[in-house]
Amino acid sequence: MSQKLPFFSSKIPTFDRPVQLTNCLQSLAGLDYPHLGFEVIVVDDGGETLTETVVSSFYDRLNVTFITIMRIQTRHNFLHPRTQRYQKKAYAK
Repeated sequence: MSQKLPFFSSKIPTFDRPVQLTNCLQSLAGLDYPHLGFEVIVVDDGGETLTETVVSSFYDRLNVTFITIMRIQTRHNFLHPRTQRYQKKAYAK
């Protein structure tokens, strides 16, 4: 009798750490678990590196959503977060 595996989410906050993010995503992509059985949410807190490039290289292997938080400076010198979301669903192979 086969048992249905639970769906889970993995949230990964990052800020200017492309090597560590790549290692983390490689580990998740290598899990012995159906790739559509979990989602990965990467949140970039406005770093200077090309985090989106790292994440996009895993779109074909993971069900991954990329969220970036950009800081917008106002005329009163307050920083307000502005969020952009990019999502690409993986397909079963």
